[in-house]
Amino acid sequence: MTKFIAGVSLHYASTGGQSAMPLVFFIGGLTLFFGGLIKIKRDRLIENMPTSKIRSIALGLVEVYGKVVKHKETLTAPLSGKECVYCRFSITEWRRGRKRSYPHELIAKEKGVLFNVDDGTGKILIDARGANLENLTRKLDIDILDETSLSNTILDYCKINKIELFHKNGSRKRIEIKETYIPLEQNLYVMGIANKHNTDNSGLIHQEYIIGYQYRQKIFYISDKSETDILKNSVYNNRVMVFGGIILSVIGLIGIVDNFI
Repeated sequence: MTKFIAGVSLHYASTGGQSAMPLVFFIGGLTLFFGGLIKIKRDRLIENMPTSKIRSIALGLVEVYGKVVKHKETLTAPLSGKECVYCRFSITEWRRGRKRSYPHELIAKEKGVLFNVDDGTGKILIDARGANLENLTRKLDIDILDETSLSNTILDYCKINKIELFHKNGSRKRIEIKETYIPLEQNLYVMGIANKHNTDNSGLIHQEYIIGYQYRQKIFYISDKSETDILKNSVYNNRVMVFGGIILSVIGLIGIVDNFI
């Protein structure tokens, strides 16, 4: 989210009027700065939280790592056609305005079913909906469209949902297609709050543990990377966000002051 806001701010600054640039740089810088601090705090929690063995898991905030296993059913990712237990996707068109291009989201959806994570000692139910998935590998990312980059699955989905990929004159639109999904057998890192979950098993009430989003939950994080890789990749990005945010904010603040002098 912070990267999106900062990116839009910088895009606006590069195409908009000069009078708007200082304010956009200032806001974008603050967004990057505080976003970096939030991620640093999250990384410290990840680093200090021991990974729990699922067979001995307790209620409350936990960290687990294991393989994705089917619970009752699976999904089919609508754009790639892959079998999965969770997917989110979006189709966005960049439209030309009077002074600048702007993103117009044509469709964005999130779908998920309950699935298990198995670490070899036991299984725990996961509901990935509402989780922070920013560090989950994007499986489909198409920026500039041409006929060779469009699968029949994508074309059929767009046709069913009346999404036009080309202008009336036949030229291609500036479209971004993104899809992220969690397949079966994927190694998955999960940090969240474990609660008891009652399931009906052949007429009997069976109690299991489940990790899912709760109202006002501060952290519910899922990644297909190990804890070591998460922290390794995050350190550099966090530094860039914090120091880059400071620099952009200072530049913007100087510009704002200059406009009033």
